[in-house]
Amino acid sequence: MTHTLQLYKQLPFDNASRMPLFASLSTQNTYMSSHTDRSTEVNFNKIGDPIIVQIPYEEAIAYSYGRISFGSKWIYFSVTDVNVIQEGKVEISYKIDAWATGRYQYNVTLGRTQVTRRNLTGEHPKQPIEPIDMRLVSAQLIKEDNQTVVFVLSQLKFTAGGTYNTGPFYCAIASTGDISNFLFKVLIDAGYFTTSDIVGAWLTPFDYSEFLNWQSITEGTTEFKWTIGHWDFPHHHFVINTLTTTDLEQGVFTDEKGNILYTLPYNRTVSEFDAYLRVSASTCQVAIRFVDTPYTTADNNGFTVSCIPLDIIIDSWADYCARNRQYEKDLRSLQNQKAVVSSLAGVGESGMQGAVAGGLTKAGGSVGAVAGLGISAGSALLSYGLNNYYDPRFQNLEDAKYKQAQDTLSLAGDTLTDALRPVAFLYAVELQADHYTVERYNDIILNGGYYCNEYYSSGEFLMTPQPLQCNAEIIGELPDNWKAQIYQRFATGVKLIEVA
Repeated sequence: MTHTLQLYKQLPFDNASRMPLFASLSTQNTYMSSHTDRSTEVNFNKIGDPIIVQIPYEEAIAYSYGRISFGSKWIYFSVTDVNVIQEGKVEISYKIDAWATGRYQYNVTLGRTQVTRRNLTGEHPKQPIEPIDMRLVSAQLIKEDNQTVVFVLSQLKFTAGGTYNTGPFYCAIASTGDISNFLFKVLIDAGYFTTSDIVGAWLTPFDYSEFLNWQSITEGTTEFKWTIGHWDFPHHHFVINTLTTTDLEQGVFTDEKGNILYTLPYNRTVSEFDAYLRVSASTCQVAIRFVDTPYTTADNNGFTVSCIPLDIIIDSWADYCARNRQYEKDLRSLQNQKAVVSSLAGVGESGMQGAVAGGLTKAGGSVGAVAGLGISAGSALLSYGLNNYYDPRFQNLEDAKYKQAQDTLSLAGDTLTDALRPVAFLYAVELQADHYTVERYNDIILNGGYYCNEYYSSGEFLMTPQPLQCNAEIIGELPDNWKAQIYQRFATGVKLIEVA
């Protein structure tokens, strides 16, 4: 039986990973006829047998693809081998291309389909490609114009030298660059509180002017504010350069030392946030919220930054003056006064004893009474005078002891080298994958498509020029072995080539 054989050398598709997409059967036939490299008539009995052709061997091995007519149909195949039969005659072995043969001629379509790789636009799942390294692209300093020291007092005097009021009191004072104990010196010297009243102190990123509706106390040119409630802590809105996290870049927030505090979730973008101050007697934090929902954290839409704690050193002498010195002086004076009163209270008893003794000796009771009174009163007054003379000396010795006493570290803070410079409490940092990973990623996506895991009732909409890997139900008027071949090609992964 005579059949038309058409052979091709360099087609843009094959019978392996490059799968053709024709608009219709007529388009397919027109293209194949116009791109034929050799057309000849051959005697051929059945599919599966080799095709014998009158072609020199050296020419025959240049053909990689072909089709042969059977009635009104064309059977497409790829050439697998060429063997010489005799001079000028070869035997062509082949493999049927079930897709090109059946797509339009036998109504092949894709039914239920699970897609594992394809082209995607816009959002896509995270790709299983790990960068070798992440490089810094930009780092934006996040800060206000000034910083504020926030401290918590266990007790506070509302007026200089007044009486203590029980706290806790949440206080704020503008940082002037000096954030050591000397920042509080004017207030401590005036007697509003002492160093040991401070139970916590931190450097915060908020401007002092944002501590609104707090009570204000001014001593000379120094002002500080206090409140007893948690409902009016300041917050600030920040606008930053857009950060995002993708397969090849990461948006992160770091502290002033460069430690990563938070990494944006995959495919999340941030360009602004709100910062809320949160203070307790033992902690001071800034709550960062990317949307205005400061009390909702389950959506991973924010994080918390710990403020920098400050060293607080208790001056033993100043603390002694504020707490015990006056008490000890008053106590000693009261003890002296009590001793005098007690001695004089015993004068009456001594006089009575002298009168009785004088009467008994017949020498005259009045003389004995006077003598007893004089001795007791003189001793009491002498003792009082001696105590008043030596008490200041004892106090001077006590003062000298506290002046020379070792000062103690009450609160241990963090390093302040970075904080003292005009830097931020927070950095918005953009990181990008190394150059090799970027190139490797782009090549993988271009040639293989994005990794995904999608299910569809029909895979026909996927028949567009793109890389495609899927497990598809093959529907059509074909033998099962032919359907299995098409299924295997899609499962292994193909690149769909639009042919016009």
